[in-house]
Amino acid sequence: MRFLKKYIKVMIIWSLFFAFGLSPAHANRCATQMFTVTLDSALTYGDVIENIAEECELTLIVKDREAKKRLQENLYIVKLNNASLNEFLDVILTENNIGYELNGNRLKISYLKTQSFNLHYISGGREGTSTTSVNSGGGGEGSSNSGGDSLGITITSTDNFQFWSKISAELALLVNRPEDEYKAPKPIINQEAGMITVTGTPKQLKRVSKYIDDISKQLKRQVLIDVNILSVTFDDSATTGVEWSQIYSLQNMAISTQLSRGGDVPNSKALIADGSLQINDMIKFLKTQGDVRSISNPKVLTLNNQPALISVGNELFYKIQSGSSQSNGGGVATTNNEEVKSVFAGILLDITPEISEDGSITLKINPSISDTLDPVQRDDSGSRNIPPDLSRKQISSVVTIQDGQHVILGGLISSKTGTKVSKVPLLGDLPLLDHLFKREVKIDSVEELVLVIRPHIINREHELSLEDLGYRKLKDEEK
Repeated sequence: MRFLKKYIKVMIIWSLFFAFGLSPAHANRCATQMFTVTLDSALTYGDVIENIAEECELTLIVKDREAKKRLQENLYIVKLNNASLNEFLDVILTENNIGYELNGNRLKISYLKTQSFNLHYISGGREGTSTTSVNSGGGGEGSSNSGGDSLGITITSTDNFQFWSKISAELALLVNRPEDEYKAPKPIINQEAGMITVTGTPKQLKRVSKYIDDISKQLKRQVLIDVNILSVTFDDSATTGVEWSQIYSLQNMAISTQLSRGGDVPNSKALIADGSLQINDMIKFLKTQGDVRSISNPKVLTLNNQPALISVGNELFYKIQSGSSQSNGGGVATTNNEEVKSVFAGILLDITPEISEDGSITLKINPSISDTLDPVQRDDSGSRNIPPDLSRKQISSVVTIQDGQHVILGGLISSKTGTKVSKVPLLGDLPLLDHLFKREVKIDSVEELVLVIRPHIINREHELSLEDLGYRKLKDEEK
């Protein structure tokens, strides 16, 4: 071994080779040796590897042309103290972006390697959209147009994320960095199988592996979203809704304010309260402002970066009559069609959670509220033949909170005109005489929708409990 005598000062600490039940057929002779080595830059990587293979009686295999070129380069000064064979190879090869596999007495060296990674995600893009639109039936008898014209009444909440196209673009940037000598080909992505195949150097594959591991951990995290939808009604038509400045009077509660972004309600606000907030305390506060009723309390479990869509309301159906005329010989044939359509009146809530590395949660909240302007009219048969007029209010808010904190979202205000009836008991219900003992007064009321949203990160290490879902055990005095 020419260079070992000239360039390397080696102290081999021998240990009993058969002490661990190893045999030459399954292990190399250096498996239990420790190396103290000093190498200078006059040597190439190939010189060192050839001699360590000879010393340890290894079968050496160079698997690609690029590895052969790389082994012909000179190394820098290397000093090792009491290093195992794998530590020796890591310093000489891995640290210099040369890959190796040591299996028994076979040492395989490669510069390029093809590796497949699994990333399980829904194939294609992800889009969470809720849209309600109204079309009026066009045409009629003698008309060849059976379509309709849009009335422009639309409620849309969209969250579009083309996952695989984004991953493909990010991997292409990640696998080839300016410092890389080798320019790797574009990664191959099989969306249906959730498989990513990459050819590159050890450092390139290591970057891709870490990236996919981090993405997988983030994707599989789940968020339980607890939503309380409350309605506050005011008899005073001149009110501007809930006086949110008074909420700071609630004790033992830290509250901050963030302005909502975009939407049709520019003065809306998102209040953030800590985890000590109880929904009963919020209801008590709102009752000081007006009449409060709970509309819904849905709980939705969704994956990180997946939209959760909540819909509370009524689907209003109506019929559209359409017809078409065609000439047939000497006459005209008329065909009448009836199409059933619907519009939605109620609350649409689209929430998308995004968990950051520090455990905070960014919520994209898009609530929409629609309602009929007038009582829905029906014909003599009890059917509706025209779509109702709708009003719409929609806001969009993006907030960042900690696990367990509450977001209080207000500002969705609508005005209604109704009738308030005051009557004398029994006498006010008498036929013909009821008008003498009953009074009807038209009143204008204002209603504000309040959303209290609490996200909770679900750890995969423990099972989802009833307590996580918001249920609690009743005390004896509450039973």
